[in-house]
Amino acid sequence: MLFQVGKIKEACEGCDGPMSKVTRDFIVKGAQVTLIDIEAGLEHFGRGVEKNVDVVLTDVDPTFESFSIAEKVVKLSKAMGIEKVWALLNKVQSKEMESIMTKELKKRNVKTIGLVHHDPKIVKAGLEGTALDKCEALEEVKQIVERLEKAI
Repeated sequence: MLFQVGKIKEACEGCDGPMSKVTRDFIVKGAQVTLIDIEAGLEHFGRGVEKNVDVVLTDVDPTFESFSIAEKVVKLSKAMGIEKVWALLNKVQSKEMESIMTKELKKRNVKTIGLVHHDPKIVKAGLEGTALDKCEALEEVKQIVERLEKAI
């Protein structure tokens, strides 16, 4: 089952705040996995969307701003009592870039769980609106999922 909120479909629909509150309080009992894909930024922390989650995974692009946001995600998550917070390095183009990203995140006490290299196949699929075929990035994501499963 997919639970989707906060997607504006028509003009003048109003604020997505009430939908975020539903997401915050939505709990499925038992051995279930619920994934919440939240818009970029930090506003959802103000609404407490992460209140009932076990893990926060933040996507970090190779930019200084993204490092700063990741640091805030960790601080806000910890303030909410969430201890399992990891960064996923995204769009990594070289070993040097990976090293810089890892160093910058470590300075900010942001733990990483894996990386996805920049992959032209992802860009092409995104441009065409098509499903992603086999590529290096898919294999990297599989490894990250395995690490998450072990960590949880």
